[in-house]
Amino acid sequence: MKYLLINLNLLIGKVKHNIFLNERGEVMTTMELNEKEAKLLHDILESDLSDLRMEISNTDSQTFKEGLKEKEGLMSGLLKKLVSAN
Repeated sequence: MKYLLINLNLLIGKVKHNIFLNERGEVMTTMELNEKEAKLLHDILESDLSDLRMEISNTDSQTFKEGLKEKEGLMSGLLKKLVSAN
C-alpha cells in the first residue's frame, strides 16, 4: 500500500504524530514510543482485551455483543502491530 506524506507533523502533548494519507485518501498516523511507553501500551491493551472478552461472553444483547467484538478486533490488531514493531 502506498502512502503519501503530507507536510503535517503534530505535537500533541509530548507525542509527535506524523500524518499520512493512504491510496484511498484515508488519514493514517504514526506515533513514536520509547520502550517504556510501548510496554505500558502493550500491558494496557492486554489487560483491557481480557476484560473485554469477559464482557463479550457475559453480554446477552446481540447488537451490543457485535459492537464489542468489533472493538475486540481493533484492539487485537493494535496489539499485533505493537508486538511486530518491537
